[in-house]
Amino acid sequence: MFVKFCWVEGLAKGTRVRYGIALQQYLEFCRAHRMVDEEGYAPFPGEEVLMWFAGWKKWTKGCQPDTVIGTLTGLASELVRMGRTNPTVDSLGVPLPQLKWFLRGMKRKYSKKKKRRDALTIDKLKLIIEHIRNRDDISDLDKATLIGALASGTYMMLRVGEQVCTTQKKFDPEANPSLGDVTFDVGNIKVQEPSFAGYNVKESKTDYFRQGCTLRCAANGTSTCPVDALATMVRLRLARGARPTDPLFVMENGAFLTRHRLQAEMKNSLTAVGLVAGHYTSHSMRIGGATSLAACEEMDADRIRVLGRWSSDCFLRYLRQTNTMLKSCSRMLGAMGDVDFQTLGRKAFNPATAE
Repeated sequence: MFVKFCWVEGLAKGTRVRYGIALQQYLEFCRAHRMVDEEGYAPFPGEEVLMWFAGWKKWTKGCQPDTVIGTLTGLASELVRMGRTNPTVDSLGVPLPQLKWFLRGMKRKYSKKKKRRDALTIDKLKLIIEHIRNRDDISDLDKATLIGALASGTYMMLRVGEQVCTTQKKFDPEANPSLGDVTFDVGNIKVQEPSFAGYNVKESKTDYFRQGCTLRCAANGTSTCPVDALATMVRLRLARGARPTDPLFVMENGAFLTRHRLQAEMKNSLTAVGLVAGHYTSHSMRIGGATSLAACEEMDADRIRVLGRWSSDCFLRYLRQTNTMLKSCSRMLGAMGDVDFQTLGRKAFNPATAE
């Protein structure tokens, strides 16, 4: 029983559900093509069967290539869980060649062009924060909540799941941020202005063992300052009798701030300031924080990786070109006009013979 429990808990609940659906779809495919025996058992999928199954998912079910590939991954995982071998690789763990090229061809031919998400850089954040502050159709708490979520999300490069509740019906204090998860470097936030703020992230998609971490940011005295935004929101919440165990981001009517609500409010503000809201999602805050840091000449990729909690170089695909980056690049290249590149000539430099 203990082994079974640990085996099941090796995957997140949502992943387990999707993988189980993949197995059910394979059984549906086998029944539709009369591949099930009299006892109702489907055959173990070989390379050819997997290609037929992938094609059935694409042309019969109308799935996108990425969905098809995910289904095969889920099917393989379920079969391994049942004690069978992984059907998508050979005995040495090498991907089956025909299946590999079949899926690659499907992806090249039929994948839809993905909509590129723009970055909510600091200059755009400033515009929408000013717009929210000038609104007269929402309360001060609503303004503080939205600004606090947007500023902290961009400066700390948070994933939206680390800020909001999944639905209005459930708040999970073990996973969702609480008011007590925001801390400051002063004893009394009601009368003192903090210089630093801490944000406790209880869990994230890359924190497989749910260890959690505390992110910190410093005040900078600007209109987008995350420390000031969080402090203003916390003061208003405390004045209304909120407890440390209450949800962190709450609107005036008591509703939790969800992904849908945050994204809708962000897009409304983007439209109001003249930007194309359709180019932005809630993940644009995380992208915007990384892009803004990349525009700083003294910032390098390693520090961005650490600040954004990336374990690989995958964050590089988030970075967007900005005018500041282009100006800096152009200035540095222009300064090379006086360099004599010929001194790097064809003969190798030998320090022993140099005069």
